[in-house]
Formats: sequence, structure tokens, C-alpha cells
Amino acid sequence: GIEAYGGLGRPETPQPFMEAVRSGKLPNGLSYFILENSKPENRAYLTLAVNAGSLNENDDEQGLAHFVEHMAFNGTTRFPESELIDYLRSLGMRFGPEVNAYTGFDRTVYGIEVPTENARIPEKALAVLDDWTRAITFDPKDVDDERLVIMEEYRSRLGAMERVRRKLLPIIFRGSAYADRLPIGLPEIIENAPAERLAGFYRRWYRPDNMALIIVGDFDGAVLEAELISQFTAPAPASSLILPKYELPAPKKGNLEVAIITDPELTYTQFNLYYKRTPQPVKADLAGYREGLIDVLIDRMLDLRFDEASRSEITEPLAMAISPAVKP
Repeated sequence: GIEAYGGLGRPETPQPFMEAVRSGKLPNGLSYFILENSKPENRAYLTLAVNAGSLNENDDEQGLAHFVEHMAFNGTTRFPESELIDYLRSLGMRFGPEVNAYTGFDRTVYGIEVPTENARIPEKALAVLDDWTRAITFDPKDVDDERLVIMEEYRSRLGAMERVRRKLLPIIFRGSAYADRLPIGLPEIIENAPAERLAGFYRRWYRPDNMALIIVGDFDGAVLEAELISQFTAPAPASSLILPKYELPAPKKGNLEVAIITDPELTYTQFNLYYKRTPQPVKADLAGYREGLIDVLIDRMLDLRFDEASRSEITEPLAMAISPAVKP
């Protein structure tokens, strides 16, 4: 009944969106989501989400989605060379907690936390995000300098767990693009890809209709929404974007795979059990939301019980860790 869904409606009722969020699309196709939030006071967090990651790379671009992310902090049209970093630091921002970015299989996300004054976000901070949407520069010297940084990041990850991961993921993702598109990329491409190839990836995927702004903080949302058209000036794309679909293959019934992965530097033993499930369409109604909450709660409860059992000095049957009420 309706009561089971908190009075929001019936199971088939579409999931409601937050009423306080101002959302829409600019004339150039850039989506935006604005939420006023007064805590902490006089602060705002600005996010630019790009609907492209390592899955969107061609064979000779493996690692370039992540490389482009790095170049965003190396200079833009209005913030050449170190001016962007100098500006963010002038606001008291620290890389990591307040200025950050990451590249995944299917997305690249940038975020900066800035002070607000008189319920306004600094225009210069909005200009940084605007430049990221359309004006990252790829000076060949800057690209060559950044190769060293990325290769050091690549080498720093080559520990035991990363070696295990590189053996495990191709098994889990076999038959899909995920198996050979790790966001860090391939060293031979990172070290040799010309600047124009990075710029080509950037122009192809960083387009207004493939990005979104998410701005949350202590400011006047109505004023900010009215300013966005003049602040974000990337031209509207001349043609519509066709996004490729990257799906995992349906699991084969009764096909149990066992993988034993070892490494001389591992300091503990770990068992992982993966259930491959047939992909299901996303349910955007209240029933789907409820099912998702149940899955999360079950996952957390099992995780806590397994953790408690692993720390217990008394060895108990595994079934007791899952269902303590069941007597052997």
C-alpha cells in the first residue's frame, strides 16, 4: 500500500527528485544541478562531471582520459601555466580535500571547494569550470612534463594488490571493454602519445551535451542559476552525440570459475565470492528504490557479521556468522 512507501505513492510511482534542487539545461546543452546548503557557512563545492572515461578511449588512447584530467590543472586559456594552481591556492584550497579530480571507466569528475561571500560564488571560480569545459590547453612541453608525473603515479601503484587486481579484473570483466581499459592506461601510450592526440580526445568528449555542473553550498541559488548562461559559454555542438554502450555479457548458468592468485609480497589471505547477475533495466520507481535500499542493508549486515566472525577467537560455523539465530 501507499503506507509502505512513506506516503509518497504506489510502487510504480516515479522516484521523486529533490524539490530544493534547481536543475535544467543551458542553451548549449550543458546540464546543471544547484542546491543551496548553508552548512558549512560561506562555502560551496563545485563539480564538473564529464560523461566519458577510459571506456571511451580508442586503442591508441589508453590512458588519455586520465591524462586529460591531469592537463586540466596544467593550464587553460584564461589560466595559463601555473596561474590556475596559484588561484586555487590563493583561496586557501588544498589539493586532495578541497581540489580534486578522478577518472573512472565511464566518467571524469572535477571538484573544487571555494569560499562564498555575500551569498555569491567567485566569478573566477566559475571561470575555472567554464575553461575546463572548453579551453584546456595542451602545450607540447606541458604534456611532456606531465608524462613524468603520470608515469610516477603508474609506478607507485605497482604493488602486490595492483598486480592481483590486474589479474582479477580481466576474469571478472571477460568479454567486455572493461577488461582491457583500466583508467591508468598503458605506459607506452602515456610516454609517447602526442599532444594533439590528447586534444583530440578532449574535443571529442568534452562537449556541453556530455557534461553536467553540480554546485552545492551557501549561496543564492536563484542568482547563480540566472548567471550560468553568461558564465558557461561553450558553443552548442553542431551534431548530436551518439554514446556507445558498454555492457557486461550475461553470465553463463552453472559456469563456476575459480581463480587462485598469489603474489610473494601479499601479507594476508583473502577470499572473494562474486555472483555475476544478468543485467536488469534500472527501475526508476519507488519499488526499485526500495529494492536498492534492501540490497544495501543486506550487504552491510553481511559485511559486519563476516567481519565479527573473522575477529572472533572462537571458530564458528560460517552459517552462524550469516544467521546467528540458527542453532547447529
